[in-house]
Amino acid sequence: MVCWMVAVLLLTSSCATKRFRCPSSAMMPTMYAGDIFRAELDPYDGRGPARGDIVVFTPPPGAEAKKGTYFLKRVIGLPGELIEMDDFEVFIDGQRLDEPYLLLPGPDAPGRAADNLATIRRQQIPPGQYYLMGDNRSNSYDSRAFGPVPLDLIIARALVVTRSGYDGQKGKDLTRTE
Repeated sequence: MVCWMVAVLLLTSSCATKRFRCPSSAMMPTMYAGDIFRAELDPYDGRGPARGDIVVFTPPPGAEAKKGTYFLKRVIGLPGELIEMDDFEVFIDGQRLDEPYLLLPGPDAPGRAADNLATIRRQQIPPGQYYLMGDNRSNSYDSRAFGPVPLDLIIARALVVTRSGYDGQKGKDLTRTE
């Protein structure tokens, strides 16, 4: 019995979580503005996130943000990789990235993003930094605007939606990319 209690204590202390609110529509359709979700704090312990992780991070220097705010985006590119995007299709090291979670407007949809959001010129992601983008690509302020984000600014990994005003969102597993 004591071993079981120690194991539970170790598991719960090594996986601290915090509640966050999705700050905008940039992660639609995965998450909606106002959704409440649980996130694992300091989840990477010196190693970096995996492609597809949804992360909470403090805005990098040069990003337009109010003091004390946080951003929520998906990890798209990893350190050392070559990233480029053409008409919203992302290529990593020359290979098209499959992104079934995206929300993209049709070519004639009102509000379709300007060309500067649809294209990324080929660039190498610096060591220790990650290229982060919203799932709602035409309405996301992300690494396309402020560049790759250093690992030390990533504070949490999103786990699950705990409250939402939208049908089917509550209980949504945010650790899966399909």
